[in-house]
Amino acid sequence: MNLISTMIVGGHDTTMTMLSNALLYLLTEQPAAWTRLGSSEQAAAVLTERLLHLIPLGDREERPGHVLPAAADIQLGGVTVRVGDFITTDHVAANRDPAAFPGKPHDHDNLLALLLKPSLAFGAGRHYCLGTWLARAELQLALHRLAVRLPTLRLTITADDIVWRHGTVTRSPRHLPAAW
Repeated sequence: MNLISTMIVGGHDTTMTMLSNALLYLLTEQPAAWTRLGSSEQAAAVLTERLLHLIPLGDREERPGHVLPAAADIQLGGVTVRVGDFITTDHVAANRDPAAFPGKPHDHDNLLALLLKPSLAFGAGRHYCLGTWLARAELQLALHRLAVRLPTLRLTITADDIVWRHGTVTRSPRHLPAAW
């Protein structure tokens, strides 16, 4: 039952959340990227990777990441974490770690630059998301096709007027009133 629940949440909630958060970001903060998104599937693929790297699914202040038990004793920042201790992982912070991502991988001004390393948006190791390829394809296709079909898409409210839906681990707009 846990696997089924995880797959439903992972397959629906996170994709819905990422799509609405990406649309909000693109339409309010990056309108030039919206135009570029519709220009080619290749541009859409690169932009999708950047959006996955840049935009968190959840509210980092209230829900900073996933709580997991440590599998081995480890030293982190001068603190010993013992086997079984619970730790919180934060993929957003990890995606901005200058040791792992030198340069400007979180540069909002160059959304079409290739990432030199894979994003940690889908986790890593044994906690790597099983639906990565499907989620990536859904997001890329949805954003690209929307930009192609609705190039003048715009929100009819400001970002400050957005009402947020707070899920267990995600946060997204309840509605995105738009016109074209």
